[in-house]
Formats: sequence, structure tokens, C-alpha cells
Amino acid sequence: MTTIIYDHDIQTKQFEKLFIIRPAVLDDAEKAADLFNAASRAIGASGIETAESIRFEWSEPEYDLATSSLAFFTPDGQMIAFQEVVDYSTIPVRPRLWGHVHPDYWGRGIGTYLVNWAEKLAHRVFDRVPADARVVFTVGRNAKNRSAHDLFIANGYLPTGQAWQKMLIDLDETMPIDPPAPDGLRWVTMTELNDTRKAYSAHREAFRDHRGFVEEDFEVMYKRWSAFMLDEKYFAPDMWYMLMDGDAIVAYAFNWRENDLNPDEGYVAQLGVTKAYRGRGYGKAVLLKSFHEQWKRGKRKVSLYVDGSSLTGANKLYMNAGMHIAESYESYEKEMRPGKEYSQQG
Repeated sequence: MTTIIYDHDIQTKQFEKLFIIRPAVLDDAEKAADLFNAASRAIGASGIETAESIRFEWSEPEYDLATSSLAFFTPDGQMIAFQEVVDYSTIPVRPRLWGHVHPDYWGRGIGTYLVNWAEKLAHRVFDRVPADARVVFTVGRNAKNRSAHDLFIANGYLPTGQAWQKMLIDLDETMPIDPPAPDGLRWVTMTELNDTRKAYSAHREAFRDHRGFVEEDFEVMYKRWSAFMLDEKYFAPDMWYMLMDGDAIVAYAFNWRENDLNPDEGYVAQLGVTKAYRGRGYGKAVLLKSFHEQWKRGKRKVSLYVDGSSLTGANKLYMNAGMHIAESYESYEKEMRPGKEYSQQG
């Protein structure tokens, strides 16, 4: 049996005859939005990417678009493929490889080329992880995208059984209940608390046993979280609802006024319960509070994202509150080096 060896350099020369290949720049955001949306429409996925949201993601403080991305353009300037490597954790033991190919260009080997390019680039993490660390490269796909499954399997990635799920509830014209604070607790918004460091500390505690969590310096993680959650486009302090026991935040739901992929939906960006307070119904309380407040602001749909294999059973909480799975995104991984597991895996 003959073994076919993939030669990246030969493929590069062949593709360079047909396409302009270079890292993406911020001014490419409109073209990227067109590409991402075309790929989503082709598989029947929901959500509309905007140039604004893409520029926001590409401008994250620790992300370097110039050294972490590659894009294909036709001679007339259309972006027809994009790939990136996200590895800005201070202990990047699970770099994420993510990309899209325009459906008009499927079946030409571009996806295989980009996965190989990304793997080669992602090897840079070995200079930044402990010598004994297990290193795993990760990819993911919308569950509707069968061709991506085939691409990943062909390149040695295996399904993890973990799926990120978009949960959605359709609210009717009857206002959802406004849940009272459980006995001994009180409701507080971020407008009243005015302490985002305290809020992040509670979130970090609640997600410390979340699958994939890697322990990093508090200041590093707070800065990364703040750049996203406190940006003026998203930050709505009057919609951050917290249950407090004395001075301690024990449960929270940090809401946005809309899901940036589906603006007609209210969005629960982050929700959690600290470990010592789980199993008392506090997660459901902050979720119902979110439904009530989003409804008051005119939203008749509310969405959030959750690990479908959550170690805390969060997905079951959301389903019991009336939400359903609207989209599912399946995870795959390839072990590049065995060793000590530095990320939370249950």
C-alpha cells in the first residue's frame, strides 16, 4: 500500500498561482464577515457575523492577527478562506485552530492546507508550556457541518464527546416571573455594586472546575476578561444580576442587551454559581431573573451558550427552565504530546 505524503510547500506554490495568501488585517473584517456568513448559510446555521464583531475579536489585547492568521483572496479581492490559531493563554496547552472556507471553494484541498498550516504554527506553544505538560490541539465544528467532521478525522483529530450548545427560549407575551431573592440573600446589580473585580473573582471561582480551565495569574485573567466583558459595546451594568450572601457574590448572570450574532435575542453572556452554594436553586434564580429583565426590555427570545457535557450539569438546568438546544458545536482534539494535564478535564 502506497502512503501519500502531504507536502505543504508544494501545495503553497500551487495555491499561490490561484490566490493571494497573506495574514488578515483589520480592514479585512467586512470580507471576513461575508465569508463566515456564506459558510454558515451553506450548512443551514443561524447567526449573522458583522464586521464590527470581527474587528472586536481581532483586536483582543493578547491576540496578534498578523502572526496568528492566514487568509486566501481571489485576484479581485474576495476572501475565500480564513484560518487562525488562538493560543494566548500564559500556559497554552490547548491551542484552538479555527477557520472557514467559502462553500464555492470546498473540495479543493484548501481546508486540509489550512489545518496543516495551523498545526505547524501552533507548535510555537511548546516554547511556552511546562516541559512535562500534555499538549492538545483543538478544533470544532457546527454539528450540521459534516464535511468539517471528515476533514478533522482525516487529519488525525478525534471527537471528544464535548459539545458547545446554544440554548434558546422563546418567551410569550406573558411577562416571566420576577423571582424573589432566596432567604438570606439579596439581589444586586453591577450598577449598585460597582466592583467588576469582585464580579470577576466570583466568575473565576464558579468556573474553576469548568472543562478546559487553566489556572493563570488573577491579574492576567482579569485583564483578558475585562477587555471582552467590559467593552462599551457589551457592558450593561444594570443587567448584571447577582445574588449576594453578605458581601459574597454566590450566583450571577451577566447579561448583554442582545446576542451579537442574533440581535433579536437577549443574551446571557455568563452565568454561574460558586461551588459552595450549588444545589440550592440559585442558578435557576439568576436565569429566571434574566428572562424577566430581558422581557421587560422587549426581548421575546433569550439565548446563552453552555458546555453540553458540563461537569456541573448546567445544560440540564437550562432545559428545565424551558430552554432548548438551537445549535450544537462539537469539539475534536489531537494529542501532540502526552504528559501532565494542566487543564481541568473532570
